[in-house]
Amino acid sequence: MKLCELTHDFIDPRKNCHNQEEINKNFEEVFLVEVQDRPDKRKISFDNPLICHINEMQDNTIEDLEYWQVYNMDIVRKAISMSIASYIFELVSNADQEGRKISDITSKI
Repeated sequence: MKLCELTHDFIDPRKNCHNQEEINKNFEEVFLVEVQDRPDKRKISFDNPLICHINEMQDNTIEDLEYWQVYNMDIVRKAISMSIASYIFELVSNADQEGRKISDITSKI
């Protein structure tokens, strides 16, 4: 649940959070996204897991560099949100499955 709390302001930025840019910057650092010299562009290495989420949306490559690709900032942030949301969904699903394995203890109390 703590992960949900930490990521909520990033996934749903409509809350008018006063430090939204700092939150965005922190998540971009966690996902190894580099800010280009253009503030609305982000540079990602070819082996970054975000690439698969970006490719699911569509090919949004702005530039191909040697080992990097440059994308629009909004596309990268959407891919980060998708990655976080799918990871949280996986954790909740696993917890649900593990919880179903616990025998009913109410009859033993």
